[in-house]
Amino acid sequence: MRVVDDLERMGLAVRKAVPGDRRVRAVEITPRGVELFDAAHVAAEPLAERLVAGLEPGEREQLTGLLTRFAHPTEHDRT
Repeated sequence: MRVVDDLERMGLAVRKAVPGDRRVRAVEITPRGVELFDAAHVAAEPLAERLVAGLEPGEREQLTGLLTRFAHPTEHDRT
């Protein structure tokens, strides 16, 4: 909640009501938040390229696949 509070205070996100459930709030990124996210992505790209520059052919894709599975495990990955 503190992170969302901070993002709201900075104008980077807003909480919105979810139709059908008064107790639930969705967090949405604001246009200003999208701009900051895009700028951070552009700024990080050169570093990301340097980090994978020494990998062998195919290793970059393998690393991406493994990191994706780690961040978003499927039911199969959990067993």
